[in-house]
Amino acid sequence: DHAYQVFLGDAALNKEISENVADLFNETGVRMLDFDGLEGAHSTGLGNYGEALFAQAWYDRLNKDLKSHFVLGASRSGHYFWHLYSRMNWGEPWYAGFRESQTEYRMLNQKYFKRNLMPGMLGWFKFTAGTTLEDIEWLMTRSAAYNAGFCLVMDLPAAEGNGMCHKLLETIRLWETARLKGQFSAEICARMKDLNTEFRLEKGADEQLYLTEIFSHKFKHAQKVRQPGEPLYSTFSVNSPVPQSPVELIVTANGADLNTLKWEINRSKQIRMNVVLKKGHTLKYTGGTEAVVYDAQWHVVETVPFPEGQILLPEGANTFLFDTRFGSADAGVEPFAQVEIRVLDVGRRL
Repeated sequence: DHAYQVFLGDAALNKEISENVADLFNETGVRMLDFDGLEGAHSTGLGNYGEALFAQAWYDRLNKDLKSHFVLGASRSGHYFWHLYSRMNWGEPWYAGFRESQTEYRMLNQKYFKRNLMPGMLGWFKFTAGTTLEDIEWLMTRSAAYNAGFCLVMDLPAAEGNGMCHKLLETIRLWETARLKGQFSAEICARMKDLNTEFRLEKGADEQLYLTEIFSHKFKHAQKVRQPGEPLYSTFSVNSPVPQSPVELIVTANGADLNTLKWEINRSKQIRMNVVLKKGHTLKYTGGTEAVVYDAQWHVVETVPFPEGQILLPEGANTFLFDTRFGSADAGVEPFAQVEIRVLDVGRRL
């Protein structure tokens, strides 16, 4: 009678199960637990009281040291749990990426937590070998905006497999240190609650923290079939909020290799990159005179020259033309280049 099709007991058996869990804590020193699926305790026929009995049996069995400090959450937030729980951390990572899995639900929960004097928590997020720096920055922006923690599901293969693992964890540390010190103003937090905003936090040469808003424009350049001589490029419109805005570029090959990347900016500046971007690989340009090619797990494949150096956009509307040659694709696959143009605002000291 439970959606997970698990074994459910009566009140006496549930008490024994809960005490066995507590014995595991006493033996190992584990201090964190979530009573997920706690509604299964309704099998006792005692309703919410059955849930409370299950949790209380666990607590009563803990040794004195563990009772002094533990972290407890649950799938239910009944009134009785005010005596036991540390937080509620709702939001599951299994259905999509960082930005798509139960996102609206996670953010709505923050208002509920605040009204009920509960710590802010954004839920669970899954770290994989393909997790990107941009996704981590998106998560940390929301964490800072709501002054909310989160749980990161991460195993050793994912950590070892992600070529940017150290950089991603360092980024989390930097943001969390600033959040816990209360360095984000109310005005900045209000801006960061907009899910369409993106920010970067960096330590400057003066050892101070600088927050930069990034205006991300995402496009697809699809393989086209047209009459001979007709252009195959795609045209993208990008707005720059301030004069002389630096630009970052990210291109990912989907479904086929990409041979030579060509850009034209505002019908004047032309950039040609003589590089073969293998299927699943990504090229990132973040300034200077070089771009980096990564594989799908963010290991560096090669560094390639970026002929024109730093791109600076004038304020207002700007036009980007992009073109490339597609390699052969598998039958039934429609290859495309995923293109992201990131316009940087002026970094502001926290």
